[in-house]
Amino acid sequence: MDMLGLTVGDISIIITIGVAAFLGMALGFVKAVLFVGSWISAAAIAYFLYQDATPYFSEYFETRRIAEISAATTVFVITLIFLFFVFSRIWKRVKESEFNSLDRTLGLVSGLTVGILLVCAAYLAAHWELGDDNLPPYIAEARLRPFVQFCADAVRPFLPPEMQEKTKSVIRATRSRAEDAEKVENALNKLNRFQSLTTNRPSTLPNQQKGYAAPSRRDMDRLIESNQ
Repeated sequence: MDMLGLTVGDISIIITIGVAAFLGMALGFVKAVLFVGSWISAAAIAYFLYQDATPYFSEYFETRRIAEISAATTVFVITLIFLFFVFSRIWKRVKESEFNSLDRTLGLVSGLTVGILLVCAAYLAAHWELGDDNLPPYIAEARLRPFVQFCADAVRPFLPPEMQEKTKSVIRATRSRAEDAEKVENALNKLNRFQSLTTNRPSTLPNQQKGYAAPSRRDMDRLIESNQ
């Protein structure tokens, strides 16, 4: 890879886009859309119907919060299974039809699009966290960086300013918590090393006997006998 001038960032970009494109072509456009749509639809239905289903679960759970979570989960799972069954029949018809080749071609294009969007999202997150001048060498010196920069600049205007600011604040907060956790871990390691040194410290006089020495005890015995 050094002969080609590729960095780790280039390899990561190629792998991400390549895997996304392969999955898109393997699944097909219709199946991918139906798969994502089934999850979104199930989540939306669970969101709007869980309150109506909560009373049925309140009989089994004393805490209302647990009853709501159980109701939402049950509605979501049942809806998802039903949608999978319905959408699978639609996808089989498309697969067996003359539109199968077109479906896979559209799946390839959509997979490439998703892969590029994932790379752009990762690049924007790194850019917001580190800044343009502090990017790691494998990103700053990547041969594909101009392409990613162009795509990221094209995507950025479509992101709401509130979303960008919130994402930046979340990234900064996460980084701050990670730094604080690292400081605490280092302090605990130093404390553990200090405690191990103090608790396992050998005695300065290991062979020292407690009490009086033997000659001193004999002299004291003779003194006591002479006074009796």
